[in-house]
Amino acid sequence: MDAIYPYNMGGADKRLWELARKLAENGEHEVHIYGMKWWHGPDTIVTDNVHLHGVCKVRELYNEHGVRSITEALIYSLKVLPPLLKADYDVIDCNQFPYFPCFSGKIASIIKRKPLVITWLEVWGAYWSEYLGTRSGKIGRVIERLTMRLPDGIVAISQKTRSDLIKCKVRPERIDVIPVGIDLERIIKIAPAPRTTDVLFAGRLIHEKRVDLLLNAIAIVKTAVPMISCTIVGDGPERDALESLAAKLGLEENVIFTGFVDQDGVTAHMKSSKVFVLPSVREGFGLVIIEAYACRLPVISIKHEMSAARELVQDGVNGFLISKISPREIAEAILKIVRDDALREQLAENGFAMSKRYAWSDISKSIIHTYERLSS
Repeated sequence: MDAIYPYNMGGADKRLWELARKLAENGEHEVHIYGMKWWHGPDTIVTDNVHLHGVCKVRELYNEHGVRSITEALIYSLKVLPPLLKADYDVIDCNQFPYFPCFSGKIASIIKRKPLVITWLEVWGAYWSEYLGTRSGKIGRVIERLTMRLPDGIVAISQKTRSDLIKCKVRPERIDVIPVGIDLERIIKIAPAPRTTDVLFAGRLIHEKRVDLLLNAIAIVKTAVPMISCTIVGDGPERDALESLAAKLGLEENVIFTGFVDQDGVTAHMKSSKVFVLPSVREGFGLVIIEAYACRLPVISIKHEMSAARELVQDGVNGFLISKISPREIAEAILKIVRDDALREQLAENGFAMSKRYAWSDISKSIIHTYERLSS
């Protein structure tokens, strides 16, 4: 994994780190993560019993167009192969994205005669053309399909991802569905942030998260609730454009951009908010939704064919699932929640009950079972 948590705050990064910590707990398993060197000091460090290996210097994950850098992915893939060939391990687990490292993992898997597992977050398919353009998008689709053929086993993080893989002719028996987990005990212990807010978003500020929809929704809500407050937690290539949009909409007094905040800080913000809005149109799972539920925070998200959030948000039960990509519908859902304390509390309790099903203590056992089955 080129991007390593907590130096990067993406859902995939957090998933890998929390899983690694759980597997390495009490020295039960020896876990090594190979990524870019995000820290100062020696190339290899040990944190929470997890061995972190910096195989190359850090390069920008995104290019000037706000899309993932192909150059970075290729360089990291070349740099990670030699350490993999030298190391001793029972199984290699490689994140699907950014694809090229999976080919390095396959080479090491063949030479070392160890199984390769690829954790699959989401299938892009036709979305490649939107992301990279028609010509480059076709290459992206080919690489994605080739990557599906590499592993001995695939861990899909949602039923949607599993279904999409099967549509791409991956045999169902090769796929285990194991969702992302949360550290519920840690979340419960964290105190709320001192400053409260009505509406919260937390995530990387990239186009697919559609934070622009949220800002336009806040502008609509402001006509009914002039003092509505919204906090945008996170950073990314879209930040400048989003700050400009907020100013254009006259939301300088309503919206705060915090920039990067560590995980405990994100949790504290969640506990001081009334509703979490994830307007993303592309989510392989939606870890931040489960984290919000664990903080007793109802969620508003969008029902979109490329988003697995619809597996987590039950409309009217633990939040609202918007059927259209519409700022007005988001605004109406926000108003329902911030104005009705009883509704908000009921949605929050239902969400919290769901979050208990995603504790790492149970999910890590499923991961271990998959590793052991493929290693036997």
